[in-house]
Amino acid sequence: MKILKTIGIILLVLVGAFTVYNAIIDLHYEVERTITIHATPDKISEVVSDFKSWPKWSTWFGKDETMAATFGEPSKGLGGSYSWTSDNMGSGSMEVLDYAIGEHMTTKIIFDGMGDNQGQWKFNAVPQGTEVTWGFSGDMPFFFRFMAPAMDASVGPDFEQGLANLKALIELN
Repeated sequence: MKILKTIGIILLVLVGAFTVYNAIIDLHYEVERTITIHATPDKISEVVSDFKSWPKWSTWFGKDETMAATFGEPSKGLGGSYSWTSDNMGSGSMEVLDYAIGEHMTTKIIFDGMGDNQGQWKFNAVPQGTEVTWGFSGDMPFFFRFMAPAMDASVGPDFEQGLANLKALIELN
């Protein structure tokens, strides 16, 4: 009986520590990566705003063979959307909320069961072509806040690979 009481106290302390940690940690996270692509801002933003092009360069399509995408009408530009289902990575949807060709794009990203997030794209002309910045931000629900500090390390490499794939796709065409 004493061992059950000890296990119960340990579990209570762990749950309490987890709750306190989630209460004090910042719920907001931001991830951002940048690459220079040898093409015009207009050309790059046209490719990025077309969700039907994403399977050609986005790392997530290559990581999960169970991922199935359904493209909205429209599938590109302002109001463009798509949704996905995946046995391994969950389901969700994305919609373009704001878009200025060659300048920027803002998306609303919904991960089922995890709430809304915002995606940001910036396209800045530089002497070598275009500086492309891909960003992602949001607020973690209470019981997932412990994941916020790890978002950059978790999602950042996928952004880097996706941008490298985008660069290769655009510079080859």
